[in-house]
Amino acid sequence: MSELVLHPLFVAQTKYIQQSRVKNFRVYQDIIQMWKKSGTKNMYLGWGAILPKQAFLTLWNANISYLDFITDEALGTTDASSFSVIIKEICLGIGGYLLLYPVLTAQRRVAAQANCIGMPGIQHRSVSMALLSILRTEGISALYRGLAVYSVGASIWVLAMPTMTQFFWLRYEDSARSEIQELLRLG
Repeated sequence: MSELVLHPLFVAQTKYIQQSRVKNFRVYQDIIQMWKKSGTKNMYLGWGAILPKQAFLTLWNANISYLDFITDEALGTTDASSFSVIIKEICLGIGGYLLLYPVLTAQRRVAAQANCIGMPGIQHRSVSMALLSILRTEGISALYRGLAVYSVGASIWVLAMPTMTQFFWLRYEDSARSEIQELLRLG
C-alpha cells in the first residue's frame, strides 16, 4: 500500500532524471508544476507493476529459509565468519529485486512518458506492454541497463540495514536498561 501511495514520487524522480538539465529547457521546475502539467493520472503511470512485484517479493520472502538452505549447499559452508556468508546474504537479500529488475526498467520507461514537449511521448499503455516492446525492439539486454549500479546500491543496503538496525536496537536497550535501573533506585 505504501508503494502505491508513494508511487507519484517514483514517477517524479523518473521525470526529473529524464528532463534536460539546462534551466531554459527544463519541462518541470518543481513537483507542483509537474503535477499540474502531468495531471494525477500521469503521476500514477506504471502503478500496475506494484501488485505483481509485491506478490513475487512476498513469495521470495516466504521461501527464504528454503533458499537459505539451497545457498548453503551451493556455497558448501555455514560458517558465519566466512566471506561466502556475505555473498549468501546479498543473494538472498536482493535476489528477488534482481529478478524483478526488468520490470523496474519497464516501469521507469512508462513513468517517464508525458504529453509535454521535452519528454518522451506516450508509447506504452502498461508495464507489460513496455516489457514486450523493449524486448522486441531493443533486445533483452535493454531490460538490464543499470543493473550493475543498482546491484551495488542494493547490496550496500542489504548489508548495512541489519547492522544499523542492530546498532540502534542495542543502543536503545542500553538506554532503556539505564532508565529502568534509575527508576528502581528511586523507588
